[in-house]
Amino acid sequence: MKSKLAWVFAGNFLPLLAGLYAIPLMVTQFGNELFGFLTILWMFIGYFTLFDLGIGRALTQSIARARAAGDENEVDQLYSTGMAVVLVAGFVAGCLVLLSASYLSRNVFNIAADLVDTAQAALQVTGLAVAFTVWATGLRGVLEGFEKFKLVSIGRIPLGIWMFLGPLLFFHLFGNFFYAVVSLVFARVLLCLYYWSGVRKLVSFSYLSVSKQNIYRLLGFGGWMTLSNTISPVMVYFDRFIIGSMISMAVVSFYTVPYEMATKLLLVPASIGAVMFPRISALIHDKNKNEIIRLQKYSYIANFLLVLPVIVGVYFFGEYFLNLWVGQEYQEKSYVIFLIILCGVLVNSMGSVPYNILQAAGKSKVTALLHLAEVPFYLVAIFIVIEKGFGLEGVAVVWALRCLIDWLLLEFLKYSRLEFWK
Repeated sequence: MKSKLAWVFAGNFLPLLAGLYAIPLMVTQFGNELFGFLTILWMFIGYFTLFDLGIGRALTQSIARARAAGDENEVDQLYSTGMAVVLVAGFVAGCLVLLSASYLSRNVFNIAADLVDTAQAALQVTGLAVAFTVWATGLRGVLEGFEKFKLVSIGRIPLGIWMFLGPLLFFHLFGNFFYAVVSLVFARVLLCLYYWSGVRKLVSFSYLSVSKQNIYRLLGFGGWMTLSNTISPVMVYFDRFIIGSMISMAVVSFYTVPYEMATKLLLVPASIGAVMFPRISALIHDKNKNEIIRLQKYSYIANFLLVLPVIVGVYFFGEYFLNLWVGQEYQEKSYVIFLIILCGVLVNSMGSVPYNILQAAGKSKVTALLHLAEVPFYLVAIFIVIEKGFGLEGVAVVWALRCLIDWLLLEFLKYSRLEFWK
């Protein structure tokens, strides 16, 4: 367990060292506006993984259970069926980004006129990165179902580092922001091929193994996951869209720089959850309630002890850090935002524990409906705080409060909806 957690943490956190180095340089070389746009492209690449239709997560759960039952033939059938769906879904997702690039860059984003063509070209090539990211998400789900966290992390470490250093290198070589975005495509293609090389050693793909029964089974879980994955990033990321359209793209970076650094701490619950999810899925199959409760306590304690010290450190030294890292202007405009979002990250980390248990129990419908109910209140709250002049700090407070409410509701649903818990 500890070695698996160590590899997952390494894959998630080592790239942050590259980010600490690269982000100030990108702000300087790209300017606030293009850097703010780059953070939106990062979000696009991450957000459109929802087009795997939840199959990646469904494969992790289903394969973990099939392996617990010792059914190797079922594992092969699940993989073949799931990846056939994911291949089609990734192609559709990439095309959607490509076809919407002109409209988004000219009508949605409040970006300077002389940068519109650059933004459109960057969005178009991002479509290719999205397709390979969706395919890689499905393959990663298979690897995590086999608990191959070391293999996954060995791929994620260079990718994470490249996501920061690649744009700088390509911008330096070609002198154009478009090529900085091309570097992101390059990394996603390589990661997808790497995951595929690992998966093909574990399972066999055959179109003859694709079955309607498994399609319905995976989509039954994954469909609700897709709804949840559609809504969750809206609540996590959509604030910057609203800031960019209602205020200005020029101020987005004063929100996204502290936001990106603070929410990188969500890699803590993501890392813990990645290891716990297949294990809890198998334990639920075996009806081992005591071990599930032990892992729940472990997850809560680990999340709290790893996130809280960072908040304390930022409270005392955050202004100095921002000044040293990205300059006095960010120190003055971003410190309070940094601290507020970190508090939201702490409660979001706590909320990941009941969320993963509900998902492992196959209750993706429950979490999806919860997020569906939350999203209109959240978006309306952001519009109100901006209209009332509370600015970026007000948006950060709304985000943190949404995380708190989400955690409390997930805890309630865990106790009320899981029969084995009662």
